[in-house]
Amino acid sequence: MPETYYRTGRAAGRRLKKLRLIWCFRKPYTRNRKYLSFSGTESQQKGMMRMPGIIVVSGACGCGKTTFADAFARHLVRENRRTYYVIHGDLFHTGFKEPEDKGDFFADGQASDRVLWENILRFNWDCIIFTAERALRDGLDVIIDYVVEDELPRIRELAASCRAGLYYIVLTADTEEIERRIRGRGDTDMTERALFLKRKLEAMPENRGHIYNNTGKSTEDMIREIDPDQYRVKNTYAGSETGCLP
Repeated sequence: MPETYYRTGRAAGRRLKKLRLIWCFRKPYTRNRKYLSFSGTESQQKGMMRMPGIIVVSGACGCGKTTFADAFARHLVRENRRTYYVIHGDLFHTGFKEPEDKGDFFADGQASDRVLWENILRFNWDCIIFTAERALRDGLDVIIDYVVEDELPRIRELAASCRAGLYYIVLTADTEEIERRIRGRGDTDMTERALFLKRKLEAMPENRGHIYNNTGKSTEDMIREIDPDQYRVKNTYAGSETGCLP
C-alpha cells in the first residue's frame, strides 16, 4: 500500500500536517478498481470517531454499480473530507477457481450448479459483512457494491449492531441499454442473468423507492442526481445522527 506524506512549513522537523492514503488495486481481468481514500488535517482525523454509515449500491449486471460506487466514493471524500471504504463484492467471487467443463453456468437466469452457487453467494456475503463490520467499528463509512437479492435483512442487522445509517440504492436500466453495456464488456454470457436480475429487483417490494434508472445517464449525472438521504432505509439511523452525510 503506497503512502505519501505531505509536510508544510519551513522547518523540516515540524509535525505532520496532512495525510493522504490511497489504496488501489486492479480487479482481475477488468478495469474496475477498488479505492480507499482518506484526506484531512490531523484535527479532522481525530474528529472522525463518530457513528459511521453504510451506502449499498445494488443492481443487475451492466447497471454500472462498480463505476458509480468508485466515483461516488471519490465525490463524497471531496465533499465531506471523511474516509469511505469501498467493498466490491465481485472481488471475493473472483477467488473461486472452478472447472471449465461444468457446462452453462446459468440456465433461464438461474445458476445451473445451484448448490455451489448458493455456497459462493453465502461465502461472498460472509466476507462482505465481516469486512464492512471491521471498517465500521473503526469509524469508517462503507460503500458496498454488490447485487442484493435476499441479503437486505443481514445488512440491516449489521447497521443496527454498528448504529450506522443505511442508504440503499438499486441501479437499473432499460433492457436494450443493459444488453448494449454487456456486449461492450464482452460478457454476453451474462446477458440472461442480468435481465433475470433486472426483473427480479424491480419487482421486489423492499426495493420500492430505492430504484434509480440510469439509462442514458453519465456517472456525473448520477452523482448530481442521487441524494443518499432519499434512499435511506426506514427505521435506521439517519445521516444527521451517524455523520455519514452532511
